[in-house]
Formats: sequence, structure tokens, C-alpha cells
Amino acid sequence: MPSTFFWRLRSAVQNGIQRTEGGLQDSIEVLIGAGKVGFGSCRFFHSLRFSGLADLQGILQTGTFLAARSDSLLANRRRNISVVGAFSRTISVPSVSGPAFQVCGYHIDCALADSSQISSLLSKFQSKPMAASSSGVIIGGYLVDTLKLKHEHLSSSTSSADIFYGNRSLNSCTKARMSLKNREKPNNSPIYGYFIYNVGKRWCNFNPSLGSGSRAFHSSLPSFLSAGTAPDVSFDNSGREEQVANSSVSSEEKISAGKTLKLLSGSCCLPHPAKEDTGGEDAHFICVDEQAIGVADGVGGWADLGVDAGQYSRELMSNSVSAIQEEPKGSIDPARVLEKAHSSTKAKGSSTACIIALTDQGLHAINLGDSGFMVVRDGCTIFRSPVQQHDFNFTYQLESGSNGDLPSSGQVFAVPVAPGDVIIAGTDGLFDNLYNNEITAVVVHAVRAGLGPQVTAQKIAALARQRAQDRDRQTPFSTAAQDAGFRYYGGKLDDITVVVSYITSSEEIGSSSCESSERIKMLKSEIVSLSEKNSELKKEVKDLTEKLQLAEQGKDHAQKQFLMLGEQHKAGPVGTVKALRTNPTVVPDDSVNPRLAKILEEVAVRKELIVALANSNVKEMLEVWFSSIKRVGITNYLVIALDDQIVELCKSNNVPVYKRDPDEGIDAVGRTGGNHAVSGLKFRILREFLQLGYGVLLSDVDIVYLQNPFNHLYRDSDVESMTDGHNNMTAYGYNDVFDEPAMGWARYAHTMRIWVYNSGFFYIRPTIPSIELLDRVADRMARQQNSWDQAVFNEELFFPSHPGYDGLHAVKRTMDFYMFMNSKVLFKTVRRDAKLKKLKPVIVHVNYHPDKLRRMKAVVEFYVKGKQDALDPFPDGSE
Repeated sequence: MPSTFFWRLRSAVQNGIQRTEGGLQDSIEVLIGAGKVGFGSCRFFHSLRFSGLADLQGILQTGTFLAARSDSLLANRRRNISVVGAFSRTISVPSVSGPAFQVCGYHIDCALADSSQISSLLSKFQSKPMAASSSGVIIGGYLVDTLKLKHEHLSSSTSSADIFYGNRSLNSCTKARMSLKNREKPNNSPIYGYFIYNVGKRWCNFNPSLGSGSRAFHSSLPSFLSAGTAPDVSFDNSGREEQVANSSVSSEEKISAGKTLKLLSGSCCLPHPAKEDTGGEDAHFICVDEQAIGVADGVGGWADLGVDAGQYSRELMSNSVSAIQEEPKGSIDPARVLEKAHSSTKAKGSSTACIIALTDQGLHAINLGDSGFMVVRDGCTIFRSPVQQHDFNFTYQLESGSNGDLPSSGQVFAVPVAPGDVIIAGTDGLFDNLYNNEITAVVVHAVRAGLGPQVTAQKIAALARQRAQDRDRQTPFSTAAQDAGFRYYGGKLDDITVVVSYITSSEEIGSSSCESSERIKMLKSEIVSLSEKNSELKKEVKDLTEKLQLAEQGKDHAQKQFLMLGEQHKAGPVGTVKALRTNPTVVPDDSVNPRLAKILEEVAVRKELIVALANSNVKEMLEVWFSSIKRVGITNYLVIALDDQIVELCKSNNVPVYKRDPDEGIDAVGRTGGNHAVSGLKFRILREFLQLGYGVLLSDVDIVYLQNPFNHLYRDSDVESMTDGHNNMTAYGYNDVFDEPAMGWARYAHTMRIWVYNSGFFYIRPTIPSIELLDRVADRMARQQNSWDQAVFNEELFFPSHPGYDGLHAVKRTMDFYMFMNSKVLFKTVRRDAKLKKLKPVIVHVNYHPDKLRRMKAVVEFYVKGKQDALDPFPDGSE
């Protein structure tokens, strides 16, 4: 390389150096703008090799500070930098691949291990501090008085980073404090924050002679995390106690002696709807004894080559478990685990990987690709691993052999944690569809409700799937796509894997009671006895209250409830006036049924769930029903079992189930009643759900789910129901206007509306009119033994008030009959129309035919498995 290149470099660097004099010692302020040093088509750091410090002295004079961008591209496309010269390592080919902060940290560790080299270095370069910067800061100097790093807006460019480096004495290194704060979107800055902490600590440990005359080492990164504030992390070898507001120290400092941290973990995996037969391409593991978790996402492109893309990720996770079991207890190294697992995985394919272990020193993790993890503390995201991508939607990925990225390319993290922290690990199906604050909100709600990690993981996964199917909502993936220049809106439908781990201490897990075991048993027995007596008294009070109300109002007269909906207002201009679309929800009353309230807290998502009643007469249809729900990825559903056989069936298939307290009036029908009789019970049972404040999507079991119905509801009415009609007129009603000359008019305005709702599938909000509707239908069904629940449901919902009858003041909405399809629509219209056959409805309700089970299975064959002739054997009606 021509010598003029060295002259240009030296001149360029010198132009960026400002020297100031202050006090007895010099202070060197180095300001390097964009951090780019280029020669023609090459960049300096990828072109020169230094065998020692002497080569570097020829270029840089005293006080020179060396900076490099992390986005400089190497020949192997890794984004690496290396500390140069001082540690006799090359810049062009770092000995450790990976992100800049890891590479620099590795070299510092190696250098610290060789004290003779450092000693000679200190004596030779008393005034020549050196460092490499990668869109953040990596300290390579040893003379620190006050190192203050400010990142107003971190990005891939270092143009906004100002670096101030003071030249003092070695006594300045014994005390460090790191403050990590951010209220903007996440980026790589937390990596550097923890890196600074660890490097500073290692420098202090290296030189034990550093005394009490230390000065402060302070790093402030306002752009740290997306939600809330990360507390300060501090360490001090002076022995003095220091109180810092909002401080959070590492786990070994925060927890007193005798306590250990534990992981309490649960998971949820929702395969892509089109990949449910194979189980999707995600994989994960939870090692309880070893305190480790991991997730992996197989790259789906291999399916085009006839390779099961999930096989590699599953084998990788399996080998990771084996490697973890070989690690020393309490000091698992995730990087070493991933290295072993990768070398042992022989299946074809590729995958991302994230492995996390709770060790005696805190949380240690490695992440490669666009899977990752985050840590939530006190409702704030204190850490989120960054995404590794070569380009938009082109993630880092491991592959068998030497192809693909290597485990050493992964990013390694050491995160201090404390009891109460929550770890959320997941694949890109989670992080592409939910922002940090959305995940944190679910965690906060779950923790406050006392939910376990398994249920929390299910709720997070369900919300991610809901966002993935929303075409209009802005998501992290759509934001990234738009930033990359693509026009993309909505979520990204993909496999979703979520692992949630609660960090607890040994005291929280073990018993701290000083009572004897006999005394504890006696107290428990007394509690059970009192609870039973309390339940009996509550039931008596409830019965007496109802009788008193009936006595005050008169027999067969329902209680009337009046509700003021707001103050009076003036009517606005034409076109601006809108009436109230629906009624406010009731105030939840958990005392109605505490046991059910607890179940609904675990099952419901955003206070909504699907509910179905079932007895053993519909067992086979129930199996098709809940299998279709699972296939779509719906988690918020509940079966009300009317007999013990259904309870056992649901438990054996991991289906949420609820068995009511004994009620002979309901139980007698539930044991022996047919389909219509059982259907009539729902209006009595649903009342408690609404009183508890939950919106219910009531469902018969003769329904096949093909999409998540909650993504297609308007929620602007008290009752939103599917129709029994099969075209526009019968589904939505019509006017019948005809002539009647005998009355004196050429046209007589005799108008009628003809329609009917299907009482086997409707969404009902927890409002006063909704509860009144249930009461009206249940009352008529009890008094009129031969009445049909659907006919009564429609009459009470639609009949207007007239002399002798008060109509229900409820708001109604009819669902789209092609999206919420009954079997008359399917068999009379849709299957005969080539265009309509391509339409995928939300549900198909096989409600018109006695051969329901066969038709339900045929619907699955047609819509799910793509068997185009599956519906052909069936006539329009039933034979």
C-alpha cells in the first residue's frame, strides 16, 4: 500500500484531535465524527495488519484515539472489530468473531491474563490511550478519571457519538457506576452498557493496588430501552456503602447470603396454521434442575428443497440440553453449550438460537439471529437482546457443517437479575408482532393476577397470534419493513414460541413457616371447613335475597334496572349526530362465583373467551370442535362440562374445562337432555360469566373453526350473532311493500322484516340488556317446557314493545353470513360457486343436518387439508 495512505490517515486523525490544558495534567478530548477511515474501495481496518505497537506508532502520535464503525464489512460478512496493536492482534481478521463489544472484551480478557505485557504497555504508553468504538464505546485505556459517554440517538452510524477521554492516573479505576436509561425504541446500546460495566470491573480486579483515591467512572446512555428506566448498576471496592436512587445491583450483591435464585418456567408454542400437522419449525427446551431455557426457529426456506425445516431446530435444542447436562452446576456457559450443540447437530436445515442460563453470577445468555429474550422488572423492560440480521428479513442462522453463521457469531450477554424479574424468551413470531411495551403489559397483568409462567406464556402467545393476523395494525415487523423501503402493513403470521421464566429466591420457594407440621395440617383443615360453611351461608343469603326481591316486586315480575347514560347535549350539524352504539359494561362482581372468577382470569384474553356446553352425547363432535380451535391457535376457550365423562375427556386433551357446582335443575337436563335441551341451559349458565365482567362468544359444539373469530368482531353492540339465513334477504332482512287498492292507495305501506339469528353462535357483551336477555330466555324456557331456545332467543331480542309487552332495549349486529357460515350457505351456495369456494370462512356451523359429525369432518378435509371433493358426497339437505 502506498505510503501516502499512511500520511492521509495520520492527517485525518490529527485534524479531529483537540488538546486542552487544565490543572496540573493534560486532558485530551477526541472527537471523531462518522468514524470512517477509507482508502479507495477498501477500509483501513480491513486492509492493514499490525504485528506490534511499533507499526501503529508510525501512524498515530501521542494522544491519538482510534475509532472504528461496527458496520464495516469484513470479507466473511461478519460485523467484527478488534483491539489493535496494543495486544499484538490484527484488525483485519479478529481472533473471535461476533459483535464488536464481544470481540473487544475477549481481547481485553486475554491481555489482562498476561500481566507482563500490560506492564510493559503501561510504561511505554503512559500518554497514549487507545480504544476502538462501535456505535457505542469500548474502553481500551487504563487511565480513567471521568469517562462519560453520551448517546442521544444510537444508530448504525457513530456520527452522533461524542467521546471524552481524560488522562489522569491509575487510581481512577476503582469505582464505577453505570446508568442505563431510555424511553425510546430498543437498539444495541444495552450491550455496550453491560460491556462497560464488566470491562471496568475486570480492569479494577486486574490491579489490586488501586486505592481509595479513586475517581468516578460514569457512563450514561439515555437511549437504553423502550419502556421505563433501567436502574443504576454500581460497584465499589472502597468498602464504603453508597445509597443510589433507583439502584439495582447484581444478583449476588442484592440477595443476602444463604439465598439462591431459581427459574420457574412455562412455555407455549403456536405453530403456523398451515404447519400444524408437522408441529411447525420452532423448538424450545426448559431444563428445570440446570436453570436453563432455550428457543430456536428453523428457517422455513428449506421446505422448498424437501427438508423438514423443524428437524434441525429440534435436534439443535435436544443437543443443547445434552451439552447443558455436561456443564458444571451453577456455572453454565451458554456460548460453549451452543458450540457443542452445533457441532453435534447433523440434520439438514438451519436455525436461529437463543440459550439462557441462570448461574451463580447472574443471567448468562447467547443469541444468534432474530430470536431473543427480554427481562422485565417492576413493569419496565430493563433488557432486550438485539436482532442479528445480515439484511432485512435475512437473519443470522446456524447450519450443519461449516455453512451458515457460526456459534461464535452469536451475541453473549451477562445480565444482573433479582427476585421478581421476569424473563421472556421467544422466536421472531413473538417479537415481529408485539412491541416490548405490549409484552410487558401482559406480564404485569399476569403477575398482579398471580398467574403462573405457563399461563403468562399462553397469554403472550395468543396476543402475538392475534396481532399476526391483523392486517391493519402497525407491528415491529411492518415498521422494520417500512424502514427498509417496503410497503408492508399488519403482522407476520409465523410459528410463535414463548418461554416465560419467573426469577425467585430460595426463600420464596421454600417454606418459611415456623409452625409444626401437625399444626399446619390442623389449620388447613379448619380453613376447608370454614370455606364450606361460608359457601353454604352465601348460597342461603343469595336465595333469601332473590325471594325478598320477588316478594317486593310481585310474582313473575323481573327486576327493572334503569341506567343514566350521560348528560343532555345539543344536537350537532347534519351528518355529525351519532346515537349511542352500545351500552356500558357492568361492574364485575367476583362474589357471584369466586371459583369461576379464578378460572376465567387464567383462560380469558382481554376479558373475552369462547364458551361451549357439552355432555357425553356430543363427545365426538366436541373432539372435532376443540381440535379445530387448537389448530387455529385460539387459547381463550372453555368447555362447561355437564357430566364427568366430558371432564375426563377435556383433561386428557389439555382442554380448559369447568364443572359447575351441583344444581339439580341444570344437572338433570345435562345428564339426559338432547342437543336442544342442553342448548337451552346456556342462557342460565352464561349469566355468571357476564356478571363477572367477561364477554362471551357462545358456541355450540357442531362448529368447525378455521380462523380466530375474535379478529372479526365489531364489539359495538350488546349481541353480535351469526344468522340462520342463506342469502342477503334471509340473512339481513328485507321490506315487503305491495299494492292494496281497496284501502284507497295505489301502494299500501305494509312493511315487514324477515330474519333470524342463530342461537348456537353469538357474542354477548357484559351489559345490563345482555343479562336481561338471558333472564328473559331462561324464564320462558323454564315456563314453556316445549319451547325452542332459538325461537325464544329471537323473539325476546327483536319483538318491539307494545301494549302488554315491554321489548328488550338491546343493540344488535348481524355477522357476515359468508364469514360466519351455516351449513345451508355452504352446501346450497358456496360449494357450487368456484369463486366462493376459494373463500375461507371464520367458522362453519353444521346446524341444519342430523349427520353433523360426518359433515364436520368433511369441512375439515375441505378447508384444512385441501381435499376439493370432500363435500361432494353430501346432498343439500339430509337424507
